[in-house]
Amino acid sequence: MNDPTALEKKVRFRVRDLDTMPFVFRKLMAMLNKPYPSARELGQVIATDQGLSVKVLRMANSAAGGVRSQVLSVHQAVSLLGINVVRSLSFCMASYDSFFSSNDPERKGMWRHSLLTALVARDLSVFLRLGQPEEMFVAGMLHDVGHSVIIKHCPKEYARMQVLMSRGKETLEAEQEVLGVGHAEVGAWACDCWRMSALLCNCVRFHHQPEKAPSEYRMLAYLIHLADAWALQAVDPGNIELELFQPDCLALLKVTPEKMTELSSQAILQLEEIERFLSSHNATRAS
Repeated sequence: MNDPTALEKKVRFRVRDLDTMPFVFRKLMAMLNKPYPSARELGQVIATDQGLSVKVLRMANSAAGGVRSQVLSVHQAVSLLGINVVRSLSFCMASYDSFFSSNDPERKGMWRHSLLTALVARDLSVFLRLGQPEEMFVAGMLHDVGHSVIIKHCPKEYARMQVLMSRGKETLEAEQEVLGVGHAEVGAWACDCWRMSALLCNCVRFHHQPEKAPSEYRMLAYLIHLADAWALQAVDPGNIELELFQPDCLALLKVTPEKMTELSSQAILQLEEIERFLSSHNATRAS
């Protein structure tokens, strides 16, 4: 193809279909614009999706432990676990079902990396006192959504990219050669079609080139860039694609490599806990 204008039209046409963004996912996104959503509001959104409701109730009952009465409603679950915990985990579960659910190990790996980036980004935002930890969690989850869009909506182009990468090309090089743009730009087009905030669109668009982000979003784009790099390092130490990582963002964000290693190690533990929860739920549902 190698025609970015034609590609953009194709992507925007295909992802505008609301089926690509399930109702509960869109409602959870909308709630990000509410700084103080009520437990009842969040419970009502989650209750519209049977599978998600079951997952949240199981999570709440597991957390309740010694509480005598069983948690029977999503509203109770939100009250017990806390709004931010439920909102983040619900988004994580909904995003898995919406974008990354697949028997393909590569796509499962994409979801795992996205979640790990989200966890690091959220905790880094809290550590740096930059605010908006929930938005940074979502930005981390979606930073590589362009990959999923390309795989789903541009299969022929993706197959050509796979051939180039098998011959030694880096991912971004293959994307530029075949598509004329990278997955970050494709992801930003999709986010724009889904009416996500300018903050999220810019974090997705510039997560590989944060220095090019508009000034009002630049610091948060650097945060996602850094979280992405350390999420890669956490599962494959010493093998960060250095040409994609800008070491000066450590100085810009005033954070040390030691602190990033600590945050990414904590995120790995959280990721494993979430994976155990999802695995146990899926096993129960299948039996």
